[in-house]
Amino acid sequence: MTVLYIDSFDHYITSNINDKGWSSSDIDLYSIDDTGGVTRFMEDPLGAMQSSGFNIGPKLTRNYPPSDTVVVGCAWVTSSFRERTILELLDTSGNSLANLEVTSGGGLKLTSGGVVEEVSASVAGYQYYELKYTKGTGSNGFAEVRHQESIVLTITTSSETAQAAGLSCLEHGGASGGGSMDDLYILNGLGGSPTDDYLGIVRIDAFEPNGNGVDTDFDSSTGGANYTHVNSDTPDDGSWNESNTLNDRDLHTMGVSAISGTIFAIQPVLYAIATDAGGVSVDIISEKSGGAGEQSAGIRTLSTNNQFEYKVFDNDPDDDTTWTNTKIDATDFGYKVNTI
Repeated sequence: MTVLYIDSFDHYITSNINDKGWSSSDIDLYSIDDTGGVTRFMEDPLGAMQSSGFNIGPKLTRNYPPSDTVVVGCAWVTSSFRERTILELLDTSGNSLANLEVTSGGGLKLTSGGVVEEVSASVAGYQYYELKYTKGTGSNGFAEVRHQESIVLTITTSSETAQAAGLSCLEHGGASGGGSMDDLYILNGLGGSPTDDYLGIVRIDAFEPNGNGVDTDFDSSTGGANYTHVNSDTPDDGSWNESNTLNDRDLHTMGVSAISGTIFAIQPVLYAIATDAGGVSVDIISEKSGGAGEQSAGIRTLSTNNQFEYKVFDNDPDDDTTWTNTKIDATDFGYKVNTI
């Protein structure tokens, strides 16, 4: 499978939730908690997405490219057990394809294509949940849930035949029904190992640049080192790097050298704006020292409003093998002016 999106909720703040591609019928219920007010998954020291307030029913949603098979995983915790959605996969029209819910008794329920399965489960505190869906051709659609890396619910007779193209999650349950989620991933049905199925319990960390890389073509707004304008935990409009020259590049070192376990993907994230209308686009790039040269994750067209842009490198693009600490440390990540 291919990693479509990952989120640590560490690198943006509440006012940026829409910029990051999330939406809701009541977005004010949702916030990035980075104050230490809630426990993070795996002792994550920074952010988590949380819901709080009095409205019952709103969910947080985002879209991704339509896919025959999708797997999504996240850590989730709640303050009380009311029946509501933890993770739900949607078609292109927003209809439910597979819905994982917590029950009022603290168990888990999976619904897909009119089929419902339930199981008792210990869901107190942060737990990791994964939901998998594969479209069918009649009544052989597939949906499955893993809880703490164990399969607990499976449906093999779903009538759903549509591709999955959206995620709905963190449904709000009213005044005492808030919750938080952390360490989210979304995969589709393409690609190979190690992202060819469930990732299991994962931790997603955000790292900021710690130095200038091999190119600093963009103009610094303050005259200082370019990396210092893009190395804050959350977006900072007080300083920036800017260019109106085709093929200008900025590359930055990341200083990532102590990740344990398998590294499933790297997702460079930009917070960028086009200062005038006209089809400005940037290429999200990497370049390894002693490697094959510039590698592209993908081109993104900028808006005249600040927005997050991201692309995922499943593997080291220099040799198409799994990332390691050594490979990341040898690689600069950045951006390049593609069109102006």
